[in-house]
Amino acid sequence: MNVTATARTPLNRIRAAVLSAVMFALLLSGCGARVADNETPIPDSERINIVYAADFEFAPFRVSTDQGYFGYEIDVNTAIFTDTKYKLEYVFRDLAIDNLEELAKSDEIDIFGWRVITPLTKQYMLLSDPVYEFNWGAVTLPDIGELTESDLFNYKIGIVHKKYPYNYLVSNLGIGNYVIFDSYIEAAESLIDGDIDIWFEEREISNYYLIRTSHYATTVFHEETNIPVPVGLLIRPDHTELHAEINRQIAKMKEINQLESFYYRHFQKHSREYFKEQERNTRNIILICVASVIVLIAITLYIYYINRKYRRTAKALSVVNISLEEAKEQFSAAVDGANDGILYYSERTGRLILSERFCEILGTGHKKRFELGELFEILFSVLQPRHHERVREFASYFSEKREGFFFEEFSTADAAQPARWVSVRIKLERRHGNWTAGGTLSDITERKEAEAKALYYAQHDYLTGIYNRLYLMRLANERISAARERREAFFVMYIDLDNFKKINDTYGHDHGDDALRAVVGVVRDILPEDAVFARVGGDEFVVLLPAKYQADSICGEMTRKISALSVRDVRIGASIGISCYPEDYETIEELIVSADTASRFSKDNGKNRWSYYGGI
Repeated sequence: MNVTATARTPLNRIRAAVLSAVMFALLLSGCGARVADNETPIPDSERINIVYAADFEFAPFRVSTDQGYFGYEIDVNTAIFTDTKYKLEYVFRDLAIDNLEELAKSDEIDIFGWRVITPLTKQYMLLSDPVYEFNWGAVTLPDIGELTESDLFNYKIGIVHKKYPYNYLVSNLGIGNYVIFDSYIEAAESLIDGDIDIWFEEREISNYYLIRTSHYATTVFHEETNIPVPVGLLIRPDHTELHAEINRQIAKMKEINQLESFYYRHFQKHSREYFKEQERNTRNIILICVASVIVLIAITLYIYYINRKYRRTAKALSVVNISLEEAKEQFSAAVDGANDGILYYSERTGRLILSERFCEILGTGHKKRFELGELFEILFSVLQPRHHERVREFASYFSEKREGFFFEEFSTADAAQPARWVSVRIKLERRHGNWTAGGTLSDITERKEAEAKALYYAQHDYLTGIYNRLYLMRLANERISAARERREAFFVMYIDLDNFKKINDTYGHDHGDDALRAVVGVVRDILPEDAVFARVGGDEFVVLLPAKYQADSICGEMTRKISALSVRDVRIGASIGISCYPEDYETIEELIVSADTASRFSKDNGKNRWSYYGGI
């Protein structure tokens, strides 16, 4: 970098150089900032203040740090109130929530946090529509098998605080062999150490704390004990308008699956891979920050020293030039060593800078300078064609000198290698008359694979690979809507295996699991492609079969082939019940119950046969 003498003083030149360096560093550090929606927000001075009271700590839904409060609950609350005339003021304190009648009369607090929806809470308070569903259940070490309600009396159970698990286990069931812990991490460690047999807790809370014991993979959440409990915002009874506005915002979020998006953002983090990636990213960020701070401090101190000693001489300018070149090289080294690729473009200089890591992620060669058009040629050649329209939109930001924030996730199209996912975050703005663009390119392949895996297991049974009960209900309701519109019918088959408990009790759960997989393989080969097949219990399955197929023929083939399976001397069978939409019922819940009733009739009348609900 060369500096020539002009009418400007050396001090002004030095200040301009330092200002440019600081602006560039601030630009890079702000690349991940959010850009507000196009709609003009309501000024805070015109918004109504809402006091929101909650417990101090409720990880992972609400986590407190020196920088503030974070978590799933905080993100959901922010999304609810962002576009409303209300603004939240968080106060954190212990609430005697069992005295609802007294709290309802208080005018100090407007919202009492997230609370379980019960008839008692509705009696004294306003409750929003559900924003989450707590899933309470038993967490054990893997040596404890399938649990029933009566089994809970045989084990030592750990509970944290006197909350919902306490009411269910102690007040409702009358269990006396329990231990109450003051903290979640203490309960998690006691389970791992064997001080308790069962930790009865909400699924995501137990996952969050078991990760911190490094024994997450050695524990089991028993789905058969799962108790889903809806949760909503507890609102003071005189806030009817606030209550209505909250419900409107929740409905909007559900329409666009925003609650589900928040769920995956927070709770897919409960894995070893995530924490390893976080550690790597943290180390890289710290190294970049430390290097940047050291370089900037060194530049500032060196320029200050040179300016004082040689500010009236030409020698001072040459020394400053040398120091700036060295700083540039050091900064470039720090940028190229980052885990993310860096992009920077300045309209004033017309220069486009892509870091070595940026080019490495895209699989293209690196050079000191790029033309702006080369960037889009690289993106078109590397990314899959379905992303090209979004790349054209990205290019329009540059051609039209638009300001804003561009964020997108792309997948590559290299036929010789597996597809990789990249995330582009670019901030485009005009500062002091100069239009600039700066941001990062990240390799997010591992995160995308983890998200896909998490989505798969949210919809499928982990043991057999077919749909689980939750996803079955979603597909069934969609099928009912389609059938109602087209005036079509379909069958609901409830399959209950015969002698399965005897296999588990005699030869163990491993043989039982093998038997389940064998049965699923037989049934899947028999069913047509447009049938829906799901596991809804230990040895119970549901099939949605279009009415164009012969149910008798399919049931006959299933009972014949399933009865040919056996585990040693125990032969498997299938008692099948069949209900019909809309002839029997018009809701999936009633159809499943009626099919289950018919399957019990089959089991009571000889087993390994099928019966229609309408014929019993």
